[in-house]
Amino acid sequence: MQISWCCCWMRRTSDACGVSMELAVHSKAGSGLAELVPTWMPIWAFPIVCCQLVLGSIASGNALPQMDTASRRSLFISVMSYSFFPPQAYLFMGLALSWLFFQKLKHHKSMLDRMSEFDFRNAKCTLETDRLAIEEQVLSLFDEALEPAISVAFDAEMDTEAEAVTALLPETLREIRHITSYPTNDQIIDQFNAYVRGPLRDNVVKRLGKEDYVSLQLCVAVNLPLFCAALLYLLGCDGHAECETSASYAGFSSVSQYMWTNCIFWVFLAPVGSVLEIPLQLITCKWVVDRVPDGKLRWISGTCLCSMVLYLCDCLILSQRAILTVTMVKFSPVWLGVLVVSVLLDFGLVWFLFFWKQHPSTSQTQRALVR
Repeated sequence: MQISWCCCWMRRTSDACGVSMELAVHSKAGSGLAELVPTWMPIWAFPIVCCQLVLGSIASGNALPQMDTASRRSLFISVMSYSFFPPQAYLFMGLALSWLFFQKLKHHKSMLDRMSEFDFRNAKCTLETDRLAIEEQVLSLFDEALEPAISVAFDAEMDTEAEAVTALLPETLREIRHITSYPTNDQIIDQFNAYVRGPLRDNVVKRLGKEDYVSLQLCVAVNLPLFCAALLYLLGCDGHAECETSASYAGFSSVSQYMWTNCIFWVFLAPVGSVLEIPLQLITCKWVVDRVPDGKLRWISGTCLCSMVLYLCDCLILSQRAILTVTMVKFSPVWLGVLVVSVLLDFGLVWFLFFWKQHPSTSQTQRALVR
């Protein structure tokens, strides 16, 4: 049975006695019984969803204009000039998202740093009277002297269901510990500290990544408003009551050809391009944090660069729509090849941002709700 361990990891949580005891219990129970599930992600992602909802509402109000279908080049330029969002929308998104990304970078790094510097002796208890009881729990879990003795049967006919050797009683162990090679209490606490700083922290990094990593699942979740807007475009024939009107405006020979083109773009190309925006902006903010001192200059730099990244990503999405439209309306092997290259670029970025950057997960993970 899989164990769910709920732990709200805030600024002082990694110093709390109660959490330290839970760390000890679950580490002793076996890391394979748990899976890491961060709960701070939805709280951080909710404002991003709200921003995407605003963008989706803005985009849903645009209708497809008449395209210049005289040549492939003119058709490409016409589609590219059909922008989803006004310039001020990019500035608004850059302003809001840069602050959110800076907060994510700050608190994620702080969480990992606190784990790497964890010391049970410095843990703070709500009631200091509980410290001795919790310390006793940790010591009893990590004391190898209290573990059942291992018996090896040298006789093949020996009963396999023989009773296990009884472990030493804690009272007896206290009396003879000074003449044994068993670790002292301080050494046991050091072992527990080393576990939190090493294996537990490594599992958190493998599951959540470093501070500049965000999972593909989260990016899909925060882009749901834009996906809904894309569905509205697809089913609403790009803002026109009749699909024949949109098809004729774009130069398609039939409504079915127009619908197939729209389906490929809105169901496949646009969603893939949209999920790339969040990690690219997060990496951009990490670059700003490493080079610009904290303050207004950092926020201004992050806003400008995030707005630029968002604009460039939308340009890539628009260019794919333009190339796809030209390929379907005025087929050319060259334009088809360019479309294939752009799709391969998308998949390459998806692999780099979501799989290469994330440390591979192991079959044995800790379940912690980290905040």
